[in-house]
Formats: sequence, C-alpha cells, structure tokens
Amino acid sequence: SNQILSNQVEVGDHEHEHDHVQEDSEHCAQLKEYVVNLEHNVSELKVQLNFFRTVQPQINAAIPDLDTIVDATIGKERALNEIRNKKVLHILQSKDEEISTLRGITQKYHNLQASYNVL
Repeated sequence: SNQILSNQVEVGDHEHEHDHVQEDSEHCAQLKEYVVNLEHNVSELKVQLNFFRTVQPQINAAIPDLDTIVDATIGKERALNEIRNKKVLHILQSKDEEISTLRGITQKYHNLQASYNVL
C-alpha cells in the first residue's frame, strides 16, 4: 500500500515537472514568435525610412525628379512585398510545425489506445 502510494506520488511529481517544461516550451515559442514579428516590423520601418530619405529631397526641390520618386516608390513596394511574403512563409511554417506536432500526439494516442485494446 505504501509502495503504491509512493509510486503514485512519484508519477504525480513527474507529471507536474512535465507541465512546467511544457509551459516553458510554449512560453519560449511565444517569445520567439514575438521576436520574429518585431524583426519584420523593424524591416518594414527601415524600408519606409529609406523611402522617405530618398523622396523628401525631391519633394522639397523646386523641380522634383519624378523618376527618382517613382523608382523609390516601386522599390519600397517591392521591399514591403518581400517582407510580407517572409511573414506569410513564417506563418505557414509555424502552422506546419503545429500540424506535425498534433499528428505525433494523435499517433501516440492511437498507439496507446491500441495497446490498451490488446490488454
């Protein structure tokens, strides 16, 4: 009886440790996602800043060079589209990882269920 109680306490302790590890892992994943989003935002802001630095002198000029303004606008849009594409790719990769994890969990569940059915 004491041995069974001791084993149950040990199992409970391991489950509690597992919960903390899982919470830490989830928190770490959230932080990584936050950092990636910040990096994308910084990239977008750099593109905007470069655009304004290029265009502002032309806007303030007595005779603005429209070619420079158009080229800067096209370059800005291309750069922003590239950043957006990277964001979407990152989101899709994250979703693929989640799906893979869920498939693994489902497979473990089915394996456990099958082993219980054998008993």
